[in-house]
Amino acid sequence: MRGGACLAALVVCLALAASPARARVHLVIGDVRAADSIASRPPDRDRDRALAEWAKRASLPDLVYLLRHPAAALGGAEPPMLRAALKRAPRERPALRRRLALRLAEVSHATAAHVTAAAREAGAPLRLRASVFRVACLLPDSGGYEADARALCLAVAVGLRTWRDREGRRLDLVHVPSGDETPAAMAAAFARAADSAAVVVGAMEPGSAAALAARAQDVGGALVTPASMGEVPGASSPALFQIGPADAERGAALARALLTGSRRRKLGVLLPSGGTHRLLDGFARVADSVGAEVVWRGSYAPDAGDLRLEIGAMVAAGVDLLFWDGEARDAESLIRQMVLQKARLDLCGGANLDPRRHHTAAAATGLRASWPGEDWMPDPRTLAATRLAGESRNEAMMARGYLAGRAIADAVASGALAPEELVAALASRRASDAALADPGFLSWTTGVSIPVFTAAAGRTERVR
Repeated sequence: MRGGACLAALVVCLALAASPARARVHLVIGDVRAADSIASRPPDRDRDRALAEWAKRASLPDLVYLLRHPAAALGGAEPPMLRAALKRAPRERPALRRRLALRLAEVSHATAAHVTAAAREAGAPLRLRASVFRVACLLPDSGGYEADARALCLAVAVGLRTWRDREGRRLDLVHVPSGDETPAAMAAAFARAADSAAVVVGAMEPGSAAALAARAQDVGGALVTPASMGEVPGASSPALFQIGPADAERGAALARALLTGSRRRKLGVLLPSGGTHRLLDGFARVADSVGAEVVWRGSYAPDAGDLRLEIGAMVAAGVDLLFWDGEARDAESLIRQMVLQKARLDLCGGANLDPRRHHTAAAATGLRASWPGEDWMPDPRTLAATRLAGESRNEAMMARGYLAGRAIADAVASGALAPEELVAALASRRASDAALADPGFLSWTTGVSIPVFTAAAGRTERVR
């Protein structure tokens, strides 16, 4: 059907040329799908003339869409298409106008003098051919991340398809091998990707993501990473967007699961000394909003071993729900001593409360321990969509890839046509909470959730 639509939109007229021995072909292009099909043909005079004529009446998005093709494919049609796009680009879109003007100067020396001084003074982007209609997915092909990378890119493609463009434009996904994610391999992979793509999805390691975010910022593009960079200083970059979930979001999900309802809980907080505790930050915000009261706080040195005094103090204060977030070995010690002192209260906090992370027999007692998942859980509709891509074993990475693709599709659907505009559109999706927005965490309201689990009497179940 699509091929038929293109043929219907493309009228081929034959007229006699000046020489009777040769017939000259005139192409009249009807829509952007037909123009894209024609632009994919080898350049020649008739093709270039037809594209130049089409450019005179084409919309700005259609022109920018066709300009995603490489210079060798566009041939002589590129300068008139750039002129038409620059004519239609309003002055309120300076990043787009600057890119179009500098690219026109690059391919047409005759018009170089007409490029404004402002465009040059603003600084030339290093990747003038990077298109918002092209997305690069970095694929580690060694070093142990191959399976995760395949799942990620399959799901990115599913997320990109959530953009339903009525004009027939599409988002191209380009796979770029990135070796074993060594700094040299990642730098080379990013350079190849940024030549044609305004946004790169990838980087499995936090160090790789931080390095690529700096490179993306230099060229005006974006990096959407599945890596768990956390909320540490230095992770923030205008070009970096994290899928998450952030620890603060996980803490808020835990509080909503345990504290919403009619029962008022008396909270205690016990944490290892030193460090930041973002999980508690999110938990505390929700707890405060629902009126839960913190009646006791304490800290301990990691590996302290003896927590009897702390346990006695929290019991005396009437704590019935203790928030704790520390190492798995400390969880084992804490639970064992609570059982010995007959402290009948519930536990919640970090994922190290999961009985599978420690070996104490106290995990099978009457104590209840709850913690949030460390990855997004796709809802049934999202899960079904990603499974259609042919990968069902890595649901966490599939969810992250789907969210990345969907966020990019939404940014393009909002009208972004230059890499800088796409970065701004993605930035508008950042979490409203400054603690999450600064490290670049994107906000999600549909498609996924953060699961919460509870273990009691040797059984573990999902409660949210």
